[in-house]
Amino acid sequence: DALAEYLATPNLPHVNNPIVYWTSQTLEKNPLTAMALDFLSAPAASTNVERAFSSGGRLVSKLRHSLGDETVQAACVLGSWSDNGLVPRDKLIENIRNKNPSK
Repeated sequence: DALAEYLATPNLPHVNNPIVYWTSQTLEKNPLTAMALDFLSAPAASTNVERAFSSGGRLVSKLRHSLGDETVQAACVLGSWSDNGLVPRDKLIENIRNKNPSK
């Protein structure tokens, strides 16, 4: 299991910015990358948590109530990463446009 393997390895030298470290990893190189970024991008203050819940509430409306839990989670995490500069906005828009053949 990837977590047990990671915990058994020696500690890394001092890492100044753990988000930068984990964004430099790839899923192939380290399968814990996505989980680490999810935890590191979690807001530290309650106001940000409230904002995240509000954002999730706006995402799941009366017209979009049948969205799957994985879709809602992915949209919320991607939005958080985008807001924090972990995903460049122009690249995100480009990828969405490339997936939507009507644009």
